[in-house]
Amino acid sequence: MDDERQLLGPAQAMMDDAFTIDADPTRLRQLLARLASHLAHEEADALPLISQILSPGELGGIAAAIRGGHSTRRAGTTVPWALVGASPEIREHALSQLPASARLLYRTVWLPRYARTTPPP
Repeated sequence: MDDERQLLGPAQAMMDDAFTIDADPTRLRQLLARLASHLAHEEADALPLISQILSPGELGGIAAAIRGGHSTRRAGTTVPWALVGASPEIREHALSQLPASARLLYRTVWLPRYARTTPPP
């Protein structure tokens, strides 16, 4: 993953430049593929380690930060976005860290709204 991260810095700089100039669509697709590959690798290998390293209190702090403190408005956007590409196991594990009321909101309000308003990848 360290090797991947070293490649991401220059890729990110090129992506930033692409927003200010006419970028080659082929290059942008290559950058997107590289970033997607790296994120998939991190999700598959790094995220499962988090629950082995962090205490339940620390995980709760992360869940609160993802929720935006106590803001359900921010959580309604952030949580579905964060979990959209996660495996079912990781999604359920992440949701299990949230209060029951937030899990209910995720399934009945946040996720359906996210699916309606966000174009597919």
